[in-house]
Amino acid sequence: DGPQISWLTDPDGYRIELVQWPPGHPYGLTAADFQHE
Repeated sequence: DGPQISWLTDPDGYRIELVQWPPGHPYGLTAADFQHE
C-alpha cells in the first residue's frame, strides 16, 4: 500500500508534509512512484 502522510504547521505558519514510505521502498522518489498518474 502507499505511503503514510501527515501534515504539521511550524510556528511561522508554514505547512510541512511528513511521509513514511512502506517497508522496502527505495530511498527518495523513483519513477515508479508516479506510474499511477
